[in-house]
Amino acid sequence: DLNVAQKQTNTTSVSYTAISNNMESNDLERYKSRIKGLLMMTEDNSLLLQVSEEALEDYPAQPYFYYANGYALNRDKKHKEAIEILETALDYMLTDISLANKIYTELSTAYNAISNPSKANMYLRKVKPGF
Repeated sequence: DLNVAQKQTNTTSVSYTAISNNMESNDLERYKSRIKGLLMMTEDNSLLLQVSEEALEDYPAQPYFYYANGYALNRDKKHKEAIEILETALDYMLTDISLANKIYTELSTAYNAISNPSKANMYLRKVKPGF
Protein backbone atom coordinates (compact mmCIF):
# COMPACT_ATOMS: atom_id res chain seq x y z
CA ASP A 1 0.00 0.00 0.00
CA LEU A 2 2.89 2.35 0.75
CA ASN A 3 4.27 1.93 -2.80
CA VAL A 4 0.88 2.75 -4.31
CA ALA A 5 0.65 5.94 -2.21
CA GLN A 6 4.16 7.00 -3.29
CA LYS A 7 3.36 6.41 -6.97
CA GLN A 8 0.17 8.47 -6.69
CA THR A 9 2.09 11.30 -5.01
CA ASN A 10 4.72 11.26 -7.76
CA THR A 11 2.08 11.26 -10.48
CA THR A 12 0.38 14.27 -8.94
CA SER A 13 3.69 16.09 -8.60
CA VAL A 14 4.72 15.42 -12.20
CA SER A 15 1.30 16.39 -13.50
CA TYR A 16 1.35 19.68 -11.60
CA THR A 17 4.86 20.49 -12.81
CA ALA A 18 3.87 19.92 -16.42
CA ILE A 19 0.88 22.24 -16.07
CA SER A 20 3.00 24.87 -14.35
CA ASN A 21 5.69 24.78 -17.05
CA ASN A 22 3.06 24.98 -19.77
CA MET A 23 1.51 28.08 -18.20
CA GLU A 24 4.94 29.75 -17.91
CA SER A 25 5.69 28.93 -21.53
CA ASN A 26 2.39 30.46 -22.62
CA ASP A 27 3.10 33.67 -20.67
CA LEU A 28 6.56 33.93 -22.21
CA GLU A 29 5.16 33.48 -25.72
CA ARG A 30 2.35 35.94 -24.98
CA TYR A 31 4.91 38.59 -23.99
CA LYS A 32 7.02 37.88 -27.08
CA SER A 33 4.01 38.13 -29.37
CA ARG A 34 2.74 41.33 -27.75
CA ILE A 35 6.16 42.98 -27.90
CA LYS A 36 6.62 41.95 -31.52
CA GLY A 37 3.36 43.72 -32.37
CA LEU A 38 4.30 46.81 -30.37
CA LEU A 39 7.68 47.03 -32.12
CA MET A 40 5.84 47.33 -35.42
CA MET A 41 3.58 50.11 -34.09
CA THR A 42 5.82 53.16 -33.89
CA GLU A 43 3.30 55.53 -32.32
CA ASP A 44 2.80 53.87 -28.91
CA ASN A 45 6.25 53.77 -27.38
CA SER A 46 5.06 54.13 -23.78
CA LEU A 47 3.14 50.85 -24.00
CA LEU A 48 6.20 49.09 -25.45
CA LEU A 49 8.28 50.45 -22.59
CA GLN A 50 5.74 49.27 -20.01
CA VAL A 51 5.24 45.78 -21.48
CA SER A 52 8.97 45.19 -21.98
CA GLU A 53 9.63 46.21 -18.36
CA GLU A 54 6.93 43.80 -17.15
CA ALA A 55 8.39 41.04 -19.32
CA LEU A 56 11.87 41.67 -17.89
CA GLU A 57 10.54 41.43 -14.35
CA ASP A 58 9.00 38.03 -15.09
CA TYR A 59 11.74 36.74 -17.45
CA PRO A 60 15.03 38.49 -16.64
CA ALA A 61 17.16 36.16 -18.81
CA GLN A 62 15.38 36.86 -22.13
CA PRO A 63 17.56 39.04 -24.38
CA TYR A 64 14.59 39.85 -26.66
CA PHE A 65 12.90 41.71 -23.81
CA TYR A 66 16.07 43.73 -23.14
CA TYR A 67 16.22 44.57 -26.84
CA ALA A 68 12.60 45.76 -26.83
CA ASN A 69 13.16 47.83 -23.70
CA GLY A 70 16.35 49.37 -25.11
CA TYR A 71 14.57 50.10 -28.38
CA ALA A 72 11.80 51.92 -26.50
CA LEU A 73 14.30 53.86 -24.38
CA ASN A 74 16.15 54.96 -27.53
CA ARG A 75 12.87 56.23 -29.01
CA ASP A 76 12.28 58.21 -25.79
CA LYS A 77 15.74 59.79 -26.18
CA LYS A 78 16.94 58.01 -23.01
CA HIS A 79 20.07 56.83 -24.78
CA LYS A 80 22.29 56.17 -21.76
CA GLU A 81 19.60 53.98 -20.19
CA ALA A 82 19.15 52.24 -23.54
CA ILE A 83 22.87 51.51 -23.73
CA GLU A 84 22.84 49.95 -20.27
CA ILE A 85 19.85 47.75 -21.07
CA LEU A 86 21.11 46.74 -24.51
CA GLU A 87 24.56 45.86 -23.20
CA THR A 88 22.87 43.71 -20.55
CA ALA A 89 21.02 41.92 -23.37
CA LEU A 90 24.37 40.88 -24.80
CA ASP A 91 25.13 39.05 -21.55
CA TYR A 92 22.21 36.72 -22.29
CA MET A 93 22.85 36.20 -26.01
CA LEU A 94 23.74 32.67 -27.00
CA THR A 95 22.88 31.82 -30.58
CA ASP A 96 20.35 34.27 -32.01
CA ILE A 97 22.48 36.20 -34.52
CA SER A 98 19.49 38.11 -35.92
CA LEU A 99 18.59 39.45 -32.46
CA ALA A 100 22.25 40.23 -31.74
CA ASN A 101 22.35 42.29 -34.94
CA LYS A 102 19.30 44.27 -33.81
CA ILE A 103 20.89 44.89 -30.41
CA TYR A 104 24.17 46.03 -32.00
CA THR A 105 22.24 48.39 -34.29
CA GLU A 106 20.30 49.90 -31.37
CA LEU A 107 23.54 50.30 -29.40
CA SER A 108 25.07 52.08 -32.38
CA THR A 109 22.04 54.40 -32.56
CA ALA A 110 22.27 55.18 -28.85
CA TYR A 111 26.02 55.85 -28.93
CA ASN A 112 25.61 58.11 -31.97
CA ALA A 113 22.90 60.02 -30.10
CA ILE A 114 25.23 60.72 -27.18
CA SER A 115 28.05 61.74 -29.57
CA ASN A 116 30.27 58.71 -29.20
CA PRO A 117 30.87 57.67 -32.83
CA SER A 118 33.77 55.35 -32.04
CA LYS A 119 31.57 53.13 -29.83
CA ALA A 120 28.74 53.41 -32.38
CA ASN A 121 31.05 52.18 -35.14
CA MET A 122 32.41 49.41 -32.93
CA TYR A 123 28.88 48.00 -32.55
CA LEU A 124 28.04 48.48 -36.23
CA ARG A 125 31.11 46.41 -37.14
CA LYS A 126 29.73 43.55 -35.01
CA VAL A 127 26.60 43.28 -37.17
CA LYS A 128 26.84 40.06 -39.18
CA PRO A 129 25.48 40.40 -42.72
CA GLY A 130 22.86 37.98 -43.99
CA PHE A 131 20.88 37.67 -40.79
